[in-house]
Amino acid sequence: MAESLQHYSQLCALLVDESYGQLSAHVFRTLALWGRVNLQTLISNAQLSPRHVKYALSVLIQQHLVLHSSAVGSDPQTFYEVDWNGAYNLMRSGKIINIVQLRFGEAAAQLVSNLLQLGHARVGDLEDAYKFSKNPGHAIDTEAEHINGEGMPAQRGLKKITTPEQLHSMLCKLLESGFLTRVRPSTFLSAADSHNEADAVVKREQFPDGKVSGPKAKVVYEQALRDLKRKWRDAADDAVTGVKKVPKRSNGYGPSAKRMKTNGGAANGVGTYGAEDEDEVTMDKDMVLKVNWEKCNVALRSQALQNLAAKSIGDVTATVYGALLELLERKCPRCYDELAIYTDEADEEAAQPTSTTLDITDILDPALDLASTLSKGDDDDFDDLEDGNVPKRENTN
Repeated sequence: MAESLQHYSQLCALLVDESYGQLSAHVFRTLALWGRVNLQTLISNAQLSPRHVKYALSVLIQQHLVLHSSAVGSDPQTFYEVDWNGAYNLMRSGKIINIVQLRFGEAAAQLVSNLLQLGHARVGDLEDAYKFSKNPGHAIDTEAEHINGEGMPAQRGLKKITTPEQLHSMLCKLLESGFLTRVRPSTFLSAADSHNEADAVVKREQFPDGKVSGPKAKVVYEQALRDLKRKWRDAADDAVTGVKKVPKRSNGYGPSAKRMKTNGGAANGVGTYGAEDEDEVTMDKDMVLKVNWEKCNVALRSQALQNLAAKSIGDVTATVYGALLELLERKCPRCYDELAIYTDEADEEAAQPTSTTLDITDILDPALDLASTLSKGDDDDFDDLEDGNVPKRENTN
């Protein structure tokens, strides 16, 4: 176990070194070795000047590779610790850019790539960086080399963001789909710090004496703690506050009628989020956004399951399976919800996401040859099914 943790630590340090240089990697390794420490201890253990340590910390915090929290009291100090998940996610950046391009187009992939390079950014700063008034193209480097060399195949969709309206609309789509999330002060807290803050609030509001004694009180305390954590988490996932939508007008007398797009929401047969005619979107320029890795991991899981299915049931059927998984993703903000509590199996079953065949057909590519996956009704095929053997169908396309 200790050896595997050491290898994991070395891998994360190598990823940081490759992406952000030796100085940031050295401070990262020091934090990984010594754990949660304050600034003075970090400077001493890293054996670097305060200026170099502070610079490296600013880079690591900006890239969400280091978490920090400040102690409350007469002598407040800030403590720093490694965000292992953030470091490991560096290895998945190329795959996420590829998935975003397949679902939203090249412009969205370039936008996500920029946010991955920046760590997080204000909407207003992104708008200024594109310099729409002077240059219709991208001011930010959109041709930067992607991590792991993941290429982005040419697909249909918006290829370049040339106006502030397009930028706001694309950011809104990515925010509503969960691929982006807001940055709040709680974003930089570790799970332990978040737990301690919630614990203090619950005890202050419901247990003034600070004691939780007795089985009934413990049940009330745990439920209140879980509810508060969920409330804080859902506030960060909020995709409505700070976003203003106005229906587009086809003339000067009223909003235009909505028209649903069916069959062909995306070039690869998997539809995009928000298949309706777009509204005019204006986002709060002070809103700070970052890539939401919890949602990205859900998308990566769907992709892995689709690839696995393709080996057993063929590419066409796997594409249908992938469309179903994408629809279910819209109701799955994360792979595992540790705050979800079910009273019984029926309650857990009722909470599972569902979809319909009509929804699946709406986002499938109309050029997809579904007939190649249908059985011709041969007697041998049914005999195999009765024996418990499912024959693999070879695709003809």
